[in-house]
Amino acid sequence: MKPVAHVSNRDFGLYIHFPYCLRVCPYCDFNVYAGPFNGQEYCDAVIREINSRQSLYVTFGPLRSIYFGGGTPSLWAARHIQQIIKHAQACFGIQQSAEITVECNPESLECDYLEELKNAGVNRISLGSQSMVSSELIQLGRLHRAEQTIMAIENIKNLKLDVSIDVIFGTPGQPVEDVIRSLELLVGLPIDHLSAYALTIEPNTNFDRRRIRGTFHPMSSDEQAKRMAVLWRYLQENGFEHYEVSAFSRKGKRAIHNSLYWMNSPYLGVGAGAHSYLPSQNGQEAIRTESIRNPDTYKEIKMPAFEMEEKLSDWETLIEFLMVRSRVNWGFNYSELPKLTKVETKAFQAQLQNCVSELMSEGLVFCDDVQVCPTTRGFQFADTVAQKLVNTLSELVHYK
Repeated sequence: MKPVAHVSNRDFGLYIHFPYCLRVCPYCDFNVYAGPFNGQEYCDAVIREINSRQSLYVTFGPLRSIYFGGGTPSLWAARHIQQIIKHAQACFGIQQSAEITVECNPESLECDYLEELKNAGVNRISLGSQSMVSSELIQLGRLHRAEQTIMAIENIKNLKLDVSIDVIFGTPGQPVEDVIRSLELLVGLPIDHLSAYALTIEPNTNFDRRRIRGTFHPMSSDEQAKRMAVLWRYLQENGFEHYEVSAFSRKGKRAIHNSLYWMNSPYLGVGAGAHSYLPSQNGQEAIRTESIRNPDTYKEIKMPAFEMEEKLSDWETLIEFLMVRSRVNWGFNYSELPKLTKVETKAFQAQLQNCVSELMSEGLVFCDDVQVCPTTRGFQFADTVAQKLVNTLSELVHYK
């Protein structure tokens, strides 16, 4: 059966970035800060930013998704999360079936707090497990133990909340057996969704500084690819749909929020360093923004205030479309392609179809003349698929 998208490019999401952690993990390059914080002050600042940007996004409402990410949003009092959900309801409306997610760490997740989140309207927890192997958790600088992940999952499901798990693979020296060991434990638990990421060494992280000093030796990309293949196969064999390069779900449990990103849907990001996307409408260019990153400055400055604001040409919009749709199993329909104003439509379609035919011959996509979808091999080379599509179309444009 042909994969079908479960969200549309008109669905609307709200992302709230909480930038505080107990400590910063050695692999993390997100906009996060270890140390004390004033939860109410930060909550008030987030609400001020929502108010300042409401007029640009209100026409997309009601919300299909609200996502509290970070950082460690579960360090926030549940009453602050509830204040923001109520304010979002007042500003945009919230669909009855909306997905409302909070990222949590296993070591700080008490039953009472989970119940408070549920009463606030939260229906999904994204749990930062990363591994079920003790030595890997220590290597990754995590504060929890595998037993705490198991306990957290049981408590989440007892409250009838959905649970998504994050896993990191490809740590230095990781045996393939340990990949399977983590998956066996997790798949045997009532999880709904799993996101799996290869460990990447980002600039200016603790791991990167250790790599430069010669005290940290990353796994090679070839070895990581072997573990990735094992992970993909294991999850598929155990009933999980592989619907995005890094995402797997049980039936009917695909993530809504991340899927909005992959569909180029509108989303408003608020909080220190949060990103937003306002699609092209009424002849105006699409816009991407990043809010002020420093949380102390963010709390004091007049809203809205951006670290970055970028308008996208129709060519840049097409590139982004092809990049994200090469990552999802439903791919794209020819009718969905963003239009290039300076390119003749028939020439554009002919060039694209020629490229798709080549990708099919390489086993990277399949196509039924309407929908172009990546294969499992195409997932493995998603960036290559997108780049080939972009390169072949760039021959038709005079601006890049």
